[in-house]
Amino acid sequence: MQHSQIDKDNLFYNKIWKNIVIRNKIIEYLAVGNNRFGIIRFEKVISTLFLIKNGYFQQLRNKIKNSEYLVFNEIGDERNDWFYSSSSNNNNNGNNKTKSFNFKNGSYPNTLLNKDSIFNKEKAAIHWDLNFYIDLFTNYSNYFLKSNIQETETILIENDNQLALRVLHENFNHKLQIDTFFKSFIIGSYECAFYLFNQLKMMKSNNLIIKIWNLLNEDIESSIESLYTSTTTTTTTTSSSSLSITTQSDMEKEHLRINERFNFLLDKLKLPLPNYQIPIPYIFNIKMYQSKLSSILESVKIIIKSKSLFNKFIKSINDKSYKLKTIATTAVSTTTTITTSSSGTPTNTSNVINFLKEFEKIINSNEINLPELNEIQDMKFSNEDLLKKVMDINLNENENVLKLYKILLPFTNHFNCYLENLNYYNIKYKNDYQYYSALLIQPRNSILSTQINSKMFGHYKFNDLLEMGYSDNSLFKFCKNDRDIQFNFIKCLLVDLKSQVNPNLLVIEKIMTHFINVNDLEFSRLIINEIINNQDFLNNSKEKIKLGLKRNFISIVKSIEMFDLVYREIIIINKELHQQLLESTLKILINNNRSMIFQHFKKYYPLEYYSSIDKLDLVNNGVNFDVYKFVYDNIDDFILNYNMVNVWEVSNLNITLDQFIYLVQQTPKDKKYHCRNNLFFNYVVVNLPFDIESGRCQLHPSNKDLFNYFKIINKNSNNNNNNNNNNNNNNNNNNNNNNNNNNNNNNNNNNNNNNNNNNNNNNKRRSGEHLPTQSIPKTGVNCNLGDNYSYRYQNELIEFINRLDVHYYIFKESSIYKIVQYDSLRNGNTELIDLIIVLCNRYENSKYWELLRQIISSICEIGQLHLFKYIISNIKEQSFLLDQQYNTLFRMGHIEFLEYVLNYFKPIHKIQIYYNNNFCLNHFGTSKNKYLDLSKIKQKQKIKIK
Repeated sequence: MQHSQIDKDNLFYNKIWKNIVIRNKIIEYLAVGNNRFGIIRFEKVISTLFLIKNGYFQQLRNKIKNSEYLVFNEIGDERNDWFYSSSSNNNNNGNNKTKSFNFKNGSYPNTLLNKDSIFNKEKAAIHWDLNFYIDLFTNYSNYFLKSNIQETETILIENDNQLALRVLHENFNHKLQIDTFFKSFIIGSYECAFYLFNQLKMMKSNNLIIKIWNLLNEDIESSIESLYTSTTTTTTTTSSSSLSITTQSDMEKEHLRINERFNFLLDKLKLPLPNYQIPIPYIFNIKMYQSKLSSILESVKIIIKSKSLFNKFIKSINDKSYKLKTIATTAVSTTTTITTSSSGTPTNTSNVINFLKEFEKIINSNEINLPELNEIQDMKFSNEDLLKKVMDINLNENENVLKLYKILLPFTNHFNCYLENLNYYNIKYKNDYQYYSALLIQPRNSILSTQINSKMFGHYKFNDLLEMGYSDNSLFKFCKNDRDIQFNFIKCLLVDLKSQVNPNLLVIEKIMTHFINVNDLEFSRLIINEIINNQDFLNNSKEKIKLGLKRNFISIVKSIEMFDLVYREIIIINKELHQQLLESTLKILINNNRSMIFQHFKKYYPLEYYSSIDKLDLVNNGVNFDVYKFVYDNIDDFILNYNMVNVWEVSNLNITLDQFIYLVQQTPKDKKYHCRNNLFFNYVVVNLPFDIESGRCQLHPSNKDLFNYFKIINKNSNNNNNNNNNNNNNNNNNNNNNNNNNNNNNNNNNNNNNNNNNNNNNNKRRSGEHLPTQSIPKTGVNCNLGDNYSYRYQNELIEFINRLDVHYYIFKESSIYKIVQYDSLRNGNTELIDLIIVLCNRYENSKYWELLRQIISSICEIGQLHLFKYIISNIKEQSFLLDQQYNTLFRMGHIEFLEYVLNYFKPIHKIQIYYNNNFCLNHFGTSKNKYLDLSKIKQKQKIKIK
């Protein structure tokens, strides 16, 4: 059986699928899935973004090869949705969009590219080849060649798509420029940069090689000097907490970028080193102990390979003559004129200068001896260690890591990282505090500020605990696995506290907060037994600690075990405290999303649980999904207070589709729920349509309209299908041959002539011909609809049209826009548009004209040229296109569509264009354009260039 199936599969592949004509026919009529709730087909899809996003790469290839009409999202207004500042955390509202790259020397664009672009290099490498891009540029030359070839080059560079750039150059004679290489290099498009470097034979020019190295130097300088600039904005603070100039994540990214840049020049381009010294030798702005070993290893290799660039610096260190760079020392003194030191002592410029002189001595005290490259290459590290941070590796047990650390130390930023890196090593592995005092006297919030302190290493100093914040998690940071050191630290602390006449309650509260926060049960229990519940300790001060515990401890527990320890050993044993928290414990847990404790709290503390229920308000206080899940899993407990826990009344609810489905399933059947998201709407329409009809599911008005429209056309479609099926069965024997030869058009010939009319009218509708007129009962309106559309169906559509709101605040949320989106992808269905056209032809200057304008606007936004042609072939009034819609076509980059309407309508007065699209501007700005006034956007372009 198995061999038989394999033979059948081979037969199918060899006889059918390998036949290009048959395969394309199969693909052409395959449904590609659901759009809203209707099945769409490949021949209706015009969006390249849709095809790529849904994985239909072969279908896109076929469409491009056949030169089908397509909408390229890469060049339209939606292209602006590609770029997001990484600081936006990829949020869905896209408020932090970046519309263009900054090619200023030394800058590095902080952007993300659309992974579903037709030029995405990862997808190109897997799914497309040279022929794909040859077909693309050949068949869509108005978009990507001619006047737009430079814009195309820019997109290719942005995406680092060397494959398409190669096609553009080698197959379409696009001339490459030296500046394009530098653009590629600046933004990190190294594959394109490598191709350009070789094609332009840049290795032959010593001047260009020097320029490349100079660009790298400027990049490093700009990166380091930006730290000084960012610090000057924080000079007036007197806070005792250190303000981080850049996050560790940002520093690590910058470190990897500098590594990548050097490796590209040294290993990929194999550039000879220049005959000068690098201006700033401390090129790595990193806290080494927080960096991955792999990054440190790579940086050491770079230093050794480019040793000649650092000869002067190395010699000055070894001669103990190194001087800090003047611009940096000036910046440091400037940023610290009105600050305070970490110890609270005021600082001034002279103190800072004195400190910098001492700092120079510290740097000069560490001699630099670089090994040979092969010595580093011979070092053996496990893959596991390479992925670890240095602070998670015991350097005493790994001499190679220790050696790398010492080599790289002098080349880390002297004004941001060096002192901290040095002290980490000295304190951690030598217990050497000789430079620790330098950390304490330097000014806070200056470039030199540090986060290193003795408690990180488990070295006990009571004063360090005094400055410890409630959210400070640095205790034992660098001795996480050394329990002996930690125990000694706690013993010293307990001795100090017990010896104090007035024990420092804040230190007790802070240390307990820390142990609860890190879920350390052992030390938490030790503090409770030795201090908090020790009857011989603190006497009258004991209750003050209880108040602090009430405020903080329950809200930060991380486990059921820790909750039980705190609640039983601290809360319950104190009647007054227990009574105070009786009705608020669940609220505290919920407000802090302690979801792992909810069910446990209900089971083992029922008195407290049921006393807390009616105090909750989850509607006006946003909480995590886990909270709603717990509430709806136990909905019977909350039913009397349902209005205050009703998730569907939360205005800014942010949940996934799976979470939405879960909450709907858990919602009581007699309670309503909302469906504000289009993705959720799709699910409800397909799976829970009765909820919409019954009113249990509350919809946005436009989605309600879309659902009602779907019901009308779906009911009519089902009725037609049933009638056709019955007729087919009755006449199958008599008309089989006719059905095969005439595509079923004659199937109903013996029973009902109306079916023939229907087929003929459908053919005319698809070809753009005018349809025969027929009256509609009760309305008196002449309608261009075929006989198969029942009077009842026509009237249902008319009633639906009359209920539509022509006013909207957000165009893309309007009913018409969503309906057009749906209709434009269905298989040839235009009933609503047909009827609105009839009503427009009958009633001039009516609401129907406004609806038609909305339809046209939607079509222009989407780019549905074929649907537009169909409309204008069936309407009397031809001059219905507004300036706004011309602007929409221009803004979206629909070049072919805009050319068609301009040549069709030939507007008498020039259309003023307000919204720029570079592709359209290039195309219409250089062509013989008689209809568009581009003066305003050209003026904006000139201002932007200046």
